[in-house]
Amino acid sequence: MVNPSFDVLYSWLNTDIGRFAFRIGLSAALGMFIGLEREWAHKEAGIRTFALFCLIGMVSTALYPPYVTIACAIFAVAFTIIMSAYGIVQKKDPNLTTSAALFITFFVGVLIGIDQTIPGVIIAIVVTALLSIKAELQSIAVELTAQEVHAAV
Repeated sequence: MVNPSFDVLYSWLNTDIGRFAFRIGLSAALGMFIGLEREWAHKEAGIRTFALFCLIGMVSTALYPPYVTIACAIFAVAFTIIMSAYGIVQKKDPNLTTSAALFITFFVGVLIGIDQTIPGVIIAIVVTALLSIKAELQSIAVELTAQEVHAAV
């Protein structure tokens, strides 16, 4: 027998407001998931910034396509460029990886906004995995010889 509370939840999620609330929650969660790794790596952009970028992508697509989405995408690009330029001017790490991750996080939100939840979740997992294995990837790159690189290319 099915639990009656699940029936109520299922019927609520099938309403317009329920689907919108689910997309808000999912996009915030995915942004926080990616941002948690950046926070853990002590980068300038962290949990809140990534959650906000994902929410901006989702809301702009869900409520006001396509012009607001295009405007927000331009904002996302501008923000990531400014963030990188700030790092260069301050003679710090230009945060190119964080900037790229922010940009991708915006588009994860866009995917959630157009009800493409599975691709959005998969991309968020792949991005977080790539960000978290920096040391391992760098150790592989350092150990490669020039001959091995040329053979692979």
